[in-house]
Order: sequence, then structure tokens, then C-alpha cells
Amino acid sequence: MADITYQGKTYTCREGESILDAFLRQGINLPFSCRAGVCQACLQRAVSGELPDGAPKGLKDSLVAKNYFLPCVCRPVQALEFAPKGDNDI
Repeated sequence: MADITYQGKTYTCREGESILDAFLRQGINLPFSCRAGVCQACLQRAVSGELPDGAPKGLKDSLVAKNYFLPCVCRPVQALEFAPKGDNDI
């Protein structure tokens, strides 16, 4: 299990569970569409913590360099804090 912090609140992500699925299970809405990393509608930015392999799947190098990732494919193994994408960041 990993603790995930978003907008000042901490949520629990079960082992092997994506951040998107953990948030939906706990009634927290994130934007999403395909749930497979293709549409990139759920794009978010990591503020602290280490992203697991595969979390930035399919993203441009410029987004990866800014710590962007896709919660639908991100299955964290340790604490992570993230924030919504910034309009000026992309």
C-alpha cells in the first residue's frame, strides 16, 4: 500500500492498484477516458516521491522531464504527491 497526497489530502492506494482506480474507489474524481494511457486525459504532475516504471508511458520526453505521469497506469509502491497539470506547463 502507498499513501498518495493530492490537493492537501492523503489517500490509500492498494498494492497493484492504479492511482486512478484508487481515487475512484474512494470517491475522488480525476479526469479520465480510456483508462489505458492512450488518451492522456488523466495527465498529472508528480510533486514529490518517485514514480514507478511505466507511469509516464507514452508521454513526450518534455513532459516526462517535468514529472508528468498518467494515473491510470501508475501503480505506486511508495508515497507520492501529485498536482493537476498546469496550463502553462505543457
